[in-house]
Amino acid sequence: MAIELIEVESKGSAARGARPMGSERRGARRFSAVEDRIWLGWWDGEQFQTLGARLLDVSRTGAAVACPDGPGVGDDAWFCVVGPSLSGGARARVVGREPTEDDPSMIRLRLNFQARCPDDVYEIALGMMAEPLAR
Repeated sequence: MAIELIEVESKGSAARGARPMGSERRGARRFSAVEDRIWLGWWDGEQFQTLGARLLDVSRTGAAVACPDGPGVGDDAWFCVVGPSLSGGARARVVGREPTEDDPSMIRLRLNFQARCPDDVYEIALGMMAEPLAR
């Protein structure tokens, strides 16, 4: 089975130097998610909240998620991808929160992974893992 990765165009250009300029500060290329259904969770006071959300894009250092509600900027969040198998979790910090362009009832969360994106999350999101994980 051939997998085609589609790179998301970004503002700015890494060709100008080792670190991208302007509003583009990513250290890794991001790709549109093939498997875009996720479970998103975060602590709201003493309650752990969860909801279904849509993964827009992912890189080894961060991701963008569309959801009707969610954690605030600076909060930690966890998510797992729902694909041919359920991924393990990825922990990230919310670094941006804004309305989506196509649906004003949804927000776009920009997430920065606390550590490198776990392989299973990355591979399932990009459609690279067709078989369930052996646990």
